[in-house]
Amino acid sequence: MMKMKTVLCLALAAALCLTLLTGCAKSESAKSTAPSVSVSAGTSSQSSADTSTVKSADTSSAESAEASDKSSSASSAQGSSSSSQEAAYSSQELTDALDACCSFESGSAGSSLQAVTAACGLVSFSAKNMTDANVKAIGNDIQKWYDALDDGKKDSLKANWDEIYQDAQNLVADPSSMKDELSDAGVTTDFASMDLSTGISAANCVNSLISA
Repeated sequence: MMKMKTVLCLALAAALCLTLLTGCAKSESAKSTAPSVSVSAGTSSQSSADTSTVKSADTSSAESAEASDKSSSASSAQGSSSSSQEAAYSSQELTDALDACCSFESGSAGSSLQAVTAACGLVSFSAKNMTDANVKAIGNDIQKWYDALDDGKKDSLKANWDEIYQDAQNLVADPSSMKDELSDAGVTTDFASMDLSTGISAANCVNSLISA
């Protein structure tokens, strides 16, 4: 009986030791695993941060490129607009209107009708083209045209000018007052329906050169 109790006690003691050893082993295993998880979590967090930084840099780069493209487009459009304004009238049309002023001799047959025709050419061109954007360029073109005239052309222009300038002024002030003269000269332009607020400007430019 005593031997049986001793055996049971030894068995219980052995079982208790085994349980304690198993518990310690599990505890050590958990401790060794925990840092691994922590490191892994830290790596994942760092990876997410790096990805976010790359995406942010890519977005900033894309926005910068888009802004640059818009700026270039705006500059291009502005440049096109400026070029369009500079070429908003026909230099040849202006030259033809000016040449008509010195293509006849005052006092010769039909000179009065030619003066009316010349006046109409200047008024028509000026009314259509003498805008704020063109006024300086047109003035420069008239100056160049006048400077290039030979002495004979300048003499004819001066001899014809008083009549041409008077007809231009009358036409701008009241187109109906020139109805008969326009008909006799074969001019079909409907000046009454035109905005003639700048119609005398080109003639004024020529007059200032002749009077200088």
